[in-house]
Amino acid sequence: MRRATAWFILMVLFGLIMTGNLAAETWPNLEKKLDDWLGAREVQLVSEAGDPLASDELLPLIEVLLKHNYAVNTASETSASGEGLLVEIRRLDAQTLIVLKRASDHSIIALERMTNERLPAVVAVPGPVASQQTVTPPPPMPMRQQAPIPIEGSPISLVWLDESSGSDATLALLSKAGVALCRLQERQLQKLSVIAPPKDGLRPLSLSRGDVDGDGSFELAAVWAEDIYSVYDGTESNIWSQLIAVEPQKLTSLGLQAGYVRLFDSLGVTQRRGTYRPFTGPVQQLLYRQGRISTGQTLPWGEQNIFSLTPLGDGDGLAWLRAGILSALSMDTGEPLSGGTILEDLGHPQTAQIAVRLEEPEYRSGFGKEDQVLERYISLPSRLVAVGAHSMLTINRGRKSGTFLLGKPTGEDRLVRLTKNTDGLSLDYPFPAVPSFIVDFTLVPGKDSFGALSLLNDKEDASGQAYLLYQTVVAPY
Repeated sequence: MRRATAWFILMVLFGLIMTGNLAAETWPNLEKKLDDWLGAREVQLVSEAGDPLASDELLPLIEVLLKHNYAVNTASETSASGEGLLVEIRRLDAQTLIVLKRASDHSIIALERMTNERLPAVVAVPGPVASQQTVTPPPPMPMRQQAPIPIEGSPISLVWLDESSGSDATLALLSKAGVALCRLQERQLQKLSVIAPPKDGLRPLSLSRGDVDGDGSFELAAVWAEDIYSVYDGTESNIWSQLIAVEPQKLTSLGLQAGYVRLFDSLGVTQRRGTYRPFTGPVQQLLYRQGRISTGQTLPWGEQNIFSLTPLGDGDGLAWLRAGILSALSMDTGEPLSGGTILEDLGHPQTAQIAVRLEEPEYRSGFGKEDQVLERYISLPSRLVAVGAHSMLTINRGRKSGTFLLGKPTGEDRLVRLTKNTDGLSLDYPFPAVPSFIVDFTLVPGKDSFGALSLLNDKEDASGQAYLLYQTVVAPY
């Protein structure tokens, strides 16, 4: 009898989790913002439907709002308070959009589609009158994709080190074991040289490449987190950056610096780790001369941190304004460009994280020591890589880790290209999606092609089986 009762309870719990999981998969962006909202739990539903409760299309949306403990007002002549939310239903030619806004200033905080088809992305156009603009992706391009190559270890970042693509390629991989110089030949990865982490117990965060000293050879910058644990104060991540010279079949350590370092083709930048903040101070130029690492002039960086913004050209940059949301902005002032904010939520990987102690403890439920939260974890955003003039490539995180009972992850990741046009910012997807987590990627140059080598993993934290996947598009691209 006890076994039967226990089995019945387990099946009920499984059914509830399945139901909750399916509901969450319906409108994940919307439901996450509803959960995170700290203002008044009331929503004004704006729709052309006379009676939303009688609409088969709107009823599931109302049920989701009620499930998250929101009072839903469907009367057209009333509005939500300044602390509440607005849900607006926008009907376009080929799709219906759910637009979640703050009632106080009508800023859009989430966007969902009420269809399952992949449709043109919606671009925000700042101005006194709210407007929308659709961007149609270009026609399909000739595309080639190889089968994934399984690799050992659990790398978290990679960079391409050759000037062009070919069957014999050189790349560098960052993992807990250090930085490895590798040759990829005929689907076989051979390690040529390995530089160990500069200290014991470090966690890898990011890897970048560039020619800092102008000698025509690449240098690498590996960023590491040193976690300092304290029962009373919480966990704090000290940041270290390791500068490495790339020689034929060999890596040589050039030095170690506190703080973050990021390298571009002919530029190195650095920024400090803050107290109770992941970043502090200006972004400065990194110099390497006569065997010494030093800092140079302060650079205009759009009031962003060293990883959130990447220069786009003409004094503009592309920046992660918040998790999953990209915007083109002025590097001098930090002001978003007209039409330069993509409403498409590109997701937010949780792979490379920094522990930041809180100045004042927070509490989960009670006020006991076991309820204290002493630190928060900040995730580094997805890599942004320039693709020709005024375009960049990054990751669209559409894959999600599995639940406790279901176990298997769902969804797909893919690379997305963003292009700054005269009328704003557009996006398109040059490569097919993959049923795996894209942990990182690197651009693969080619004379008549545009390619990317992605670092895949079975698990979101990059602790599972790793793979390399090469995808390429034949010009024009």
